Amino acid sequence: MDYVNKSQVAEDIRTIVLNYLEGEGDSKSLANEEEKYIDAVNYNGLLALGIARIKDGKGFALVSRARHIHSRLEMIDVILDKISSRVQDKIQIARQRINSVASVCGLASLPCEVLSLVLSFVVHGSPSSSKPRSLISVRLSHVCRHFRYIITTNPRFWTTISTTPFVPELRLVDACLERSKGCPLDVQLNLYTSFPQARGNQYKRLSPQHVQYDDIFLALRPHIHRWRSVHLNFVPAKRFKAHSGFWKTMQGAVLPILDTISAGGDEREYAANSKLARTSSWKCPRLTGIVLKNCVPNPLPNLAAVTSFDVDFSVSSNVADMLKTLNEMPNIAINNLRLDISKLNPECSGIGHKQLLAANSVSICTVKTFEFGFAANHITDNMSHGFLCVRNILSKLFLPNAETIVLKGSDSLRSSETSLPLDRLLSVVSKRCPKAISCDISISRDPSKYTILPFNLPPNLENLRIVCNTRLTIRRESGEEKIKPAPSSIRRITLGVSSTPNLQTSRAIDWIRGLKERMQKHGNWSSFERLIVLKGVPVDDTGFRTLETVFELEKIIPRERVAEWCESTYVFPEIVSEYKRRKRYEDGYDS
Repeated sequence: MDYVNKSQVAEDIRTIVLNYLEGEGDSKSLANEEEKYIDAVNYNGLLALGIARIKDGKGFALVSRARHIHSRLEMIDVILDKISSRVQDKIQIARQRINSVASVCGLASLPCEVLSLVLSFVVHGSPSSSKPRSLISVRLSHVCRHFRYIITTNPRFWTTISTTPFVPELRLVDACLERSKGCPLDVQLNLYTSFPQARGNQYKRLSPQHVQYDDIFLALRPHIHRWRSVHLNFVPAKRFKAHSGFWKTMQGAVLPILDTISAGGDEREYAANSKLARTSSWKCPRLTGIVLKNCVPNPLPNLAAVTSFDVDFSVSSNVADMLKTLNEMPNIAINNLRLDISKLNPECSGIGHKQLLAANSVSICTVKTFEFGFAANHITDNMSHGFLCVRNILSKLFLPNAETIVLKGSDSLRSSETSLPLDRLLSVVSKRCPKAISCDISISRDPSKYTILPFNLPPNLENLRIVCNTRLTIRRESGEEKIKPAPSSIRRITLGVSSTPNLQTSRAIDWIRGLKERMQKHGNWSSFERLIVLKGVPVDDTGFRTLETVFELEKIIPRERVAEWCESTYVFPEIVSEYKRRKRYEDGYDS
């Protein structure tokens, strides 16, 4: 369309809109004129006007004009549709902005004390992300004047200092240091590692001079007395130019209020654990927590006051390093021990596993809570001896006074068609934690696979919680355990079962019935109090590969009604009945 036609169409639209809004103009006369031209196209109209269809083509100019008018009308209709759609989008955006402004105005009208708590939850209660948490405070301070006053005058919104590697936000750090007003700080330091050039087959070791720091550490160093927690984030230096001598600068550092040291990063950066061993020179009288990922330095900082020890492993040699380090520590006061091997390759061959088998066992009498994370599919893979690998790791730990056990089986990239032997796993854990009173087990894997519910419970167990998103089954006898377990004096059972109707979960009823019969046989049934049933609802019901499941309370069954509940065929009979009814309806409709 050329410029003249566009101008003509725009003028036509303007005339139509103005005449419609003002209720006047010559639109009616223009319409009558166009109608006459269109009527002239009619054959009877042509004959009435005395126009004959002769060879010279006289009269066909009217047909051409009618087609031109029709084309213009269609063009105007399309343009009006585009304009209306754009207007609708703008109206929708305007409504959203009005709603957001209204919600902000509602928050701004809250008392300062209440609004401060709300904003604190937004800053500190939200899940951590890759962006510095203090940026959330900055963005909130730009909402309105009232928000800005609360955010900038409250120090607790500026006590978490973390920056992006390679592009440190120095101005943001300076603002945090100023606005935190002497409050304790939670600090993340980005440390850049660079290995020296290897010669031939020579092993590349990471020496202290190859751990560098950026300008953020220079800004935080004068405030070291305010560090409440420090996270050492090791990243490959690549071509980033940083300052060398981090460990030399921190040698013998005094951190009077530091309570937590954590370290993490790419596991390839932990070829030499000696780099973190230099933290043992730090003077941290209030240190209570250590969190390590893929590394266990030797020696560790003084563990006499450490009550929380959290380690993630990716190779078996790290487990051997941990056992060696703990055996060499003179005083250990760990109350909470967490080990996560979900990223460990469960191979029973190789140097790392041989080091694990050769390591001495460690006994920690002070541990009260033991959490063990593993990849659910790893311990079902018989080809790689995954369960044997896990059992060997657990056999090196003895926690005689642990009262709470937490087992978390997560999904992994390695697929497995076999059942998860939860009964065998709990049997191994029970031997390493003989005084366990409470046990919390959560399993998340491919729902189409099976999980074997346990009968071999710890003898002192009182509270048992099992939530599982898979099919369920049982086996009376384990091929590995020939000794009949002692009866359990369990008091409460919480059972979370998937509510997906096409999953086989009715064996959970047989499991409860079997536990009930065993306890009645040994005279312990009178100590049982109640059974709590949780209904697992898939977050995204797209089929068997739905892994995320939310468990909600379904019913509480007292001891007197457990026998009645065990007579049911399904855990959730209402859901199964509705599923079968719909299935029959769909089958009848298809036929």
